[in-house]
Amino acid sequence: MNAPRYPYLSQFAADYREQQRAEGLAEGLAEGQAEARAADVVRILEKRRVTVDAASRERILGCTDLHQLTQWFDRAITVEAVSELFS
Repeated sequence: MNAPRYPYLSQFAADYREQQRAEGLAEGLAEGQAEARAADVVRILEKRRVTVDAASRERILGCTDLHQLTQWFDRAITVEAVSELFS
């Protein structure tokens, strides 16, 4: 582990800061993965010429649940209408 940035910082405080930084990085990574998966769902639907209305697009792109997005991704491969994605 790197030495604390401030010499007066206790080891406990330095460890806490490092933990917070690591948690922030993990959150950012998860958010990025969700955004990318949501964009992939919309892209698949559009490439398959499935009409994606504004409300559905907003619902997909606003979703942050990676598990749900993965289910939608799998369904996007075969659905004929965007409404089938959510059922």
